[in-house]
This record gives sequence, C-alpha cells and structure tokens, in this order.
Amino acid sequence: MFDSKGFDSWADNYDKDMEIEAAKNSYPFAGYREVHESITETILQKKGATVLELGFGTGTMASELYNNGCEIYGQDYSARMTELAQAKIPGAHLYQKDFGEGIAEPLLERKYDFIVATYAMHHLTDEQKVALIHELKELLKAGGKILIGDIAFETRDAMEACRQEYIDEWDDEEYYFAADEFAKEFPEMTFEKISFCGGILTIPSGLNYQNINAETIDRWIEEGWEWGKPISHEEYEAAKNGTWDVKLTPTKYVPHSWFGDLKGKKILGLASGGGQQMPIFQALGAECTVMDYSSKQIESEKLVAEREGYEIRAIQGDMTKRFPFEDEEFDIIFHPVSNCYVQDVRSIWKECYRVLKHGGYLIAGTDHYVNYLVDNDEKMIINHMPFDPLKDPEQMKQLQDDDAGVQFSHSLEEQIGGQLEAGFRLLELYEDTNGEGRLHELNIPTFLAMRSLKE
Repeated sequence: MFDSKGFDSWADNYDKDMEIEAAKNSYPFAGYREVHESITETILQKKGATVLELGFGTGTMASELYNNGCEIYGQDYSARMTELAQAKIPGAHLYQKDFGEGIAEPLLERKYDFIVATYAMHHLTDEQKVALIHELKELLKAGGKILIGDIAFETRDAMEACRQEYIDEWDDEEYYFAADEFAKEFPEMTFEKISFCGGILTIPSGLNYQNINAETIDRWIEEGWEWGKPISHEEYEAAKNGTWDVKLTPTKYVPHSWFGDLKGKKILGLASGGGQQMPIFQALGAECTVMDYSSKQIESEKLVAEREGYEIRAIQGDMTKRFPFEDEEFDIIFHPVSNCYVQDVRSIWKECYRVLKHGGYLIAGTDHYVNYLVDNDEKMIINHMPFDPLKDPEQMKQLQDDDAGVQFSHSLEEQIGGQLEAGFRLLELYEDTNGEGRLHELNIPTFLAMRSLKE
C-alpha cells in the first residue's frame, strides 16, 4: 500500500497507467471506466451540483464535472496529485489531507449535493469506512447522495472467490467492500454491480431534519429574516461605549445584570450566529465563540468580525451532537430561542453543563409550546402534544405548508426540568410573547428566558 510519497511519485504517470490497467478488464480495475462514467452521469443530472470528491487523484472526474457547471470541493492524500488537479481545475477548492485522518476543516463548513469517492476507500478498514460514511452523511444536503465507486462485491463469498482466482495478484493490505455487510449498517444503501470486482454503493441522505432546517434558515436569511440581519457598525461602536442590548426572545431585552462584567470572559454563542449578539459581547471585551448549523449565519458572524477588525471562532456545527469543545471551557453560554428546531433538548442541556466552567452561567431562550397547539390564526387548538413531525405526518405537512422547517414542541419538564437534571440551578426567568398575532394581542406568553448556574 502506497504512502503519500508513493502517490506523489506515481502522479505524473497515473492517468496513463490507469487507462492501461482498466483496458485489461481484470482484477482489480475491471469496470473502472464504467464506474466513473456512471457516477459522472448521475451527478450531471443535477444542474450546478455542489460536489465533494475524496481521493480526487489528478482530477479526471472532477475536471469533467467542473467543466459541466458543478462546484467542486475535494481532498486527496497526495501533494503532487493535488497540484496537478488544481492546474486542471483552477476554480476548485482542493485540500491535501489523508481522509482516513478526518475531513479537512474548511470542507466541514459546507453541505454537498454529492460526496464521491472512486477507488479510494479500499485503503481504509471496514471500521474506518463506516465511521467516515457516518461523518459524510452529516455533510449532505437534503436529498443528497454519497456515491462510492470501488473494488466491491455483493457478498464476502464473492470476494473470496475473486481472491482465489487472482491469488497471485491479490493485495492483502487493501480492504474491499462486501455490499451486503455494509447494508446492515446503512439499510438505505443500494449496490450496483458494474463488474465481477467493481461496483457503486449509493447512500442517500434520508430525512436529516437538521439539514432541512439549515437550508430553510439559509433561505430565510436571503429573504431578509429578522434574526439573520447583522448589527451595523454604529451599533457595534455604541456597544463599545456602553450602549447595548440583546434579546433571547422576540420582544424583551435580557437584563444586563444577567451578564455582569464581560471583559475577558469566554462566551459561547450556541445557535447564536447571524452577527447580532456576538459582536456586542466582543465589543464589551469578551472572547467569543459561536456555533450555528446555518452556513449563512456563520458567514454573517465572519463578515462582522472582518468589518470591525476582531477575531472570532465561528463553527458550523450541530448542537444535537457532542459539542466540539473541551470540558469547562466557557464562562457563559448564550443560547437564543432555537431548540424548537431540535427533537431532544435534554442532551443539549447536558452538553452545556459539560462545557461551562463551575460558576458559569447558561443564559437561554426557549419556546413555551403554546404556539404548537394552535392554528395559524391562533384561534383554535388543533394539535396534540408533543408536536413532533417526525412521528406525525399531519404535523409535518403543517410545517411544509408554512415553509417552517422541522420544528418540535417542548414541555416545561424538558426545558426547565432538563436543565435541573443536567445539574444547573435555575436563578432567574421571565416570559415573553410572539411580538405579533392574536396570542400576543391577548398577552399570552409563548417563550421563556432563563439564567441558570453551574455551581
């Protein structure tokens, strides 16, 4: 098995050598051309697709996709191959790193219509393949697909039969796909046999509600969503001079006493992207990190930071997963209303507790579940609780008709009780309304804001 230097030395002759090998129609590259042609054809059915290719080699497939209007991102083991591919595709975003050691950080900041790997994953063990595919699924857009073309067999028995036939050529340092075994881990997977030793595994995104929400919020921001508008330079300067306010919920400002002196404090803005609150805290002397699942919200944070000349750690991340932070890293977590887009909030409170320092504060806004009881005119109770569109198709249809992403109601047991279960002590709270509509006119609270302490 080659290391990166081995692929570097092969790079200049790679395309010619692969043509010769493919023409032999023998192990291991029987079906090589057909695999590439089939994957290329599948991708080009979607106009302007965003594609991530792992192990792009000299860029043969990537350049064809690029020339047909695709946006290309890629990662490869070899520095020389990356250099050759970049020359073919000057507009591609290519990174050199062994994907067996993880995906390059800039590539984690986007979602893709297709993630492709051709004749590259057989260098990973089956356990490594499974872990990588799970990671890659998180990078797919709704409706996206992972396409893996490689040395692959329908069953382990078919693989063994090929090994016996080609025993002198067989490479025991490579790990080939047995499709039926991978189907147990990924039941949504399909396998297309191309040759006796080659095929294509297709793994669709499935219903990843977090991806749907990220794309929905990105679209809302483009349409002028209130919670996606960054603060102005004048507001930033006013904050530096002591004039500022921030919101967790639609209408009420958070009391300044909830924060104390922010100078030198480490703050995590959890689902708090958009360039609204973090710039204020930065202006007040805090050291800020923001994590948000929306790429547009992260872009806004970076734009404000660049405009005002400060550094911010901005991470596009999923708060339903383990947070990418050390234990006891932050003094304050600021978490505006957003966990209505998440099915399980208790795990979020546990992660907040883990990454807060002792003596640190969780300052959070949450829904009150009332909004999910009523119709759009807020006159009739139409839904049972909990509101969970993943379990109730009619509730999913309501959200789709309203272009509202995928949302969930949460009880006070989940919102307040969940914090107490995690170890927090609730210190203060206030209620808020929607800011408009019939419930607001009747002064019916629909949101909570809470300050809790990790003792």
